[in-house]
Amino acid sequence: MNSQPFNRIHNYSTAFFLIIVIVLCHGLSVKAQFMVDDFDYLPQGQKQAIYQNLPDLFLKSEVHHYNPLNIALNISLFKTYKSASSLYAINLLLFYGNTLLLFILVTRLTQNLEIGALTAILFAVHPVNAEMLSHITLNTVMVCAAFLQTSMILFWRHITSPQKTVKSILLSLILFLFALLFLETALLFPIYLSLLCLVNKNDRWQNLRQTIPFWITAFLYFGLWCLMAGPAGQWNDKIQHLQFSFESYTATLSFLLQWYFQNLIIPNNFVLIKNSPALSHSILFWNSALLLGIFLTICLLWFWRKNIKKFALAWFISGFTFMLPASIVHAYSMGIVIEPHWFYFSSMGFFMLFALSLNDLKPRIQTILYRSLICVLVIFWGLTSFRHHVIARTEISYLEYWLKNSPNNRLPASKLGLLYGSNNGLTIPAELISDMDNQTDYFIKANHYSESIDLLEKLVKQNPMNPKHNIWDDRLSALYLKVGETVTAENRFKLRFTKKLPLKEYLMLAQLLEQLEIREKALTVLDQGLIYYPQQVDLVYLKAVILANQNRFSEAESLLKAQNHVEKDERYLKLLKDIETIKLKTQK
Repeated sequence: MNSQPFNRIHNYSTAFFLIIVIVLCHGLSVKAQFMVDDFDYLPQGQKQAIYQNLPDLFLKSEVHHYNPLNIALNISLFKTYKSASSLYAINLLLFYGNTLLLFILVTRLTQNLEIGALTAILFAVHPVNAEMLSHITLNTVMVCAAFLQTSMILFWRHITSPQKTVKSILLSLILFLFALLFLETALLFPIYLSLLCLVNKNDRWQNLRQTIPFWITAFLYFGLWCLMAGPAGQWNDKIQHLQFSFESYTATLSFLLQWYFQNLIIPNNFVLIKNSPALSHSILFWNSALLLGIFLTICLLWFWRKNIKKFALAWFISGFTFMLPASIVHAYSMGIVIEPHWFYFSSMGFFMLFALSLNDLKPRIQTILYRSLICVLVIFWGLTSFRHHVIARTEISYLEYWLKNSPNNRLPASKLGLLYGSNNGLTIPAELISDMDNQTDYFIKANHYSESIDLLEKLVKQNPMNPKHNIWDDRLSALYLKVGETVTAENRFKLRFTKKLPLKEYLMLAQLLEQLEIREKALTVLDQGLIYYPQQVDLVYLKAVILANQNRFSEAESLLKAQNHVEKDERYLKLLKDIETIKLKTQK
């Protein structure tokens, strides 16, 4: 009779202890600034402008996501709370809620309060979650996790209860649906529930049948996601531009997973996005490591059989299913990527497995040694989390840290460039100039002309002696013309064309103008170049291509045939042949 009050006291004391732990490790996050993705939701941000009515949330998607409740949550929060501190404090409360729910879930699964408490504490102090708390808009990940955790608790209670009711399973399903509308990674939830059914020894097949509504809901949502995804969600063009083999992709995947796994044990450099170009070296080594990891995982799952650790491992590993398609979303712009918050919910399985493994050590070593081991681990992870929040207090220090640990990542590079070039007087570091230059190309290809103009203005202003200064200047002129600032553009063109320019500058500017579909100006630039470099083969060829693109085939043909070296240049001959083919088709 006395055991229930004893357990209730331990539950309350654990809940209170978790508050202290989270405040000590992550309390500094409340002092952080708006960072990276947060700006879209500010009053002047893009999201506030696009989604102004309730139907817009469910009928519009400008990116490859479809998570209307995520947008609704953040728009509401950013309208209600103006300071970053308030929004970060809400994240801290959400994280505490996740930690408390994890304690309840694991305690019920293991029937062991100590394992539940240890799992929650390890989860609370780990730096992978410090990284989560560094970004306001990742609140959606925590809200989604809270729905999934509650749904899992209800489902477990349903399949373990002697009297099964429709009410609990229906509520569990509704919570799952809400989680889906917050974050797409919730699609994996039916897998976790199916694994959960295997833990319960009674009526396994009957329990598995209870997961069918969850599977149907997941498939219906996936179809809706594919239907509603905006232009950025159309993968055909992205996949066509992937320049790597399957072996190179799996090797890169192995390299990125090693980064994540290593940091789970010995955390050092968690960042929002870790990216890597598709590996062209050590492919055999990384693929062998991946196969070995898969083999060892299968062996453990087989060896543990009905052990609760089997479920914890399967819960953790299943989360990486989402990485297979998600890792190539940005492959066309920054290589293969891994984002730790993808695995926020499934990482709970890792911390549960870790706690179970530590608990297995308990009878084999002295109590003082066991407790010392846990204390050292908690203190080490907690201090690393605190250090992460120190770095993330300012946007610049976090972006520098991010770029250091994930070189050539365009997101921090471009953001840093804008911050360095703003009125605070910071100078762009020499090692960032190349990254910013590459980023302007990416912005142009993505039709983000204003962002490219901002970066180029900073580069031109701060680096007048850089060899690429004139090229940046030419790009600016072309982009100003594209966005309709004709007077500014023409004034810049007049300044540039008062003297002879290097040949490559005429070519690069004309190519950019052609890319921007400003063809008449591109022809003007080429004519200017031909004044100083008469009959130069590259200038003539590019002019002929642009004329052909304007359907001015006769002019292009005459231009090519007027050249003395036409028979010596294969490009000329091929273009002439293509023009003849098009003219014949037109006549028919």
